Amino acid sequence: MQLYELAKEVDLTSAEVAKLLGREGQSAHVTTVTEDDQEIVRATVKADAKPDIEASEVVRFVSAKQSHMVPFDGGRTKQYLRFENFSFVAERGSKQAKAIAELGSSEIKTVKDEPYEDEDERARFDKYIRGRCYPGLSGQEFAMNAGMHFLQAVLSPEEMSSASSPGAAIQRILATKSFEEMI
Repeated sequence: MQLYELAKEVDLTSAEVAKLLGREGQSAHVTTVTEDDQEIVRATVKADAKPDIEASEVVRFVSAKQSHMVPFDGGRTKQYLRFENFSFVAERGSKQAKAIAELGSSEIKTVKDEPYEDEDERARFDKYIRGRCYPGLSGQEFAMNAGMHFLQAVLSPEEMSSASSPGAAIQRILATKSFEEMI
């Protein structure tokens, strides 16, 4: 399948699909897209287009880096999965989700839709989240733009839209989220 055909199918421009695949500047009419690339694009578009998707159907990963690339075996060519604004969302059980989970990177966390029960773990989680959002010396100055993106990476779009401030978003995270991996 050609890149422009995939773009039509998922209702994006060829440039948007090329950007998702890390192939900016390539001609849409001569660029062939592998089946794995097609799956990546479809999963990304599906996750972005379906805000009412059940939490059990997707897995949300957050990275310590705002822009992070993870190697992914795309068949004949080596490809990369891109975290944008700290976030990567994939269908649960997909090749992409398995590839990220198998990395075992301390910089990547899997978001769970349940809070920490242990108070010490919850306190470490609170300190970590606040440190990502408020990097100032006092820890309570102003929320950095990157900090807001990190909060958006942890929460679903619906959850983030109902939070009236960074503090409210943090409280929602503490009440409803945890990381599968230890902090």
